[in-house]
Amino acid sequence: MESIKTTYRIPVLNLAQQMGLSYDSLMRWKRRIRKGKDPVNKPGPRKVEPLDLKGLQADIKQLKHVKKRTHATGALYQHYRTQVSRRQLTTMVIEARKEYRRQEATRMQHILWRHPDLAWAIDGSKPKADQNLSVYRIQDLCSRYKFPPLAGSSMPCGEEISGHLERLFSDFAVPLFFKRDNEGVLNHHAVNEILEHHLVIPLNSPSYYAPYNGAIEHTQGALNRSIRG
Repeated sequence: MESIKTTYRIPVLNLAQQMGLSYDSLMRWKRRIRKGKDPVNKPGPRKVEPLDLKGLQADIKQLKHVKKRTHATGALYQHYRTQVSRRQLTTMVIEARKEYRRQEATRMQHILWRHPDLAWAIDGSKPKADQNLSVYRIQDLCSRYKFPPLAGSSMPCGEEISGHLERLFSDFAVPLFFKRDNEGVLNHHAVNEILEHHLVIPLNSPSYYAPYNGAIEHTQGALNRSIRG
């Protein structure tokens, strides 16, 4: 800063304005640097006790981690407040929750479909809320092949979905299983009739558990993001 001021004869106030900084803050940092200190200190009171990192990590691991929250974090902070800041503790808890969720996912049983045309999955979405566009995609769960979608300017009725399935069964193959959620139109009697006619076994997702049909949910999510730009 001093070299710029001397070389170009620019006042410190102008330098601060150009950098979008407060003049008082800039001068305070300058005084700290002259004294051999760090120009910026972490916010909050200084912690007076050494941090028992292993003990803290063990206590965080024992907390109850759910999808987006970790219970009893406040009580844990009160116990360690003289050793760690709330911001640091929050960061550690978030990382521990992510690791817990990752381990939980690896412990879950997964179904691996080893043969094409054994199981298909269907899901519908409306990529843009402000536009009349509805897209229903069907995917083979082994090969990940995406069949021609059923798309239109309005929500299809059960007969339209049934007719689309009939065309796919004729042009490609007939699967043994057909995964779907509990949306009314996907459980229409016309859809059930076409599945029964071709001896296809429907597999409905448990209520409020989208990961059961995660492969097609992921496909729909990727499509929606590309359409939204």
